[in-house]
Amino acid sequence: MAMASSQVPSAIAQDKPPSASSSELRERARAMHRQGVLAYQAHRYDEAASAFQQAYDLAPAPGLLFNLAQAHRGRGPTACPEALDAYRAYLRAEPNAANQKYVEEQIRDTEPCAAAESQRRAVLARPEPPPQPVPVPAQPAPLRPQARAVPWMPIAVSGLGAAAAAVGIGLTVSAVSTHGQLEDTCKPTCAPAQWEGAETREEVGIGLIAVGSAAIVGGAVWWITAELRRSPQAASGARAAPGHKAAWPPSAVVAW
Repeated sequence: MAMASSQVPSAIAQDKPPSASSSELRERARAMHRQGVLAYQAHRYDEAASAFQQAYDLAPAPGLLFNLAQAHRGRGPTACPEALDAYRAYLRAEPNAANQKYVEEQIRDTEPCAAAESQRRAVLARPEPPPQPVPVPAQPAPLRPQARAVPWMPIAVSGLGAAAAAVGIGLTVSAVSTHGQLEDTCKPTCAPAQWEGAETREEVGIGLIAVGSAAIVGGAVWWITAELRRSPQAASGARAAPGHKAAWPPSAVVAW
């Protein structure tokens, strides 16, 4: 890229805007032109280009087009299309310009940069294709809880134990009652068989109470043990089978 001289008079035109429709427009154009020159000297090329453009809008002098092109060139490669347009417009407005050769060199140097930037802008301006929907896996059918079998055997054992204990209590009470009656009526003349019958019932009753109580406790322990063993199986049955993948949560589905 050809570089302009560091001196402002050789880098940008110092022409004052021509006469406008009113003195107010001319003064405003001159003020913007001065702002542009100061910004250009300070290498604030964006500000300079904006000021020269406003000055040209107020008073379209050919020299302002050259200044505008120089400011756009200073902005870098991304402003090459604007610089090229301003250089060409300057030569159209001023075909016999004193700096014609310099401007033509700037045009040749700027054309490749302007073409590359225009192509980049065209690519960026292309509309993006609509995002494709992302298929969401179907939700698996909910797992039904397995029916829990009733532990009948422990219940039956406890029931039989309760029945035996009840019979034993009945026999024991009957034996105690018989003992009381014999004590009141015929002791010590009661027949031995009467005492033996009461004692037999009492012994059988105590035995049934002991056996029934043991059966009740054993059945309860059996039932509790069975429930403890069944709990981990029920919990594992509620989990998904091995190899099953849970469906994505909606928050995980992302549409590109």
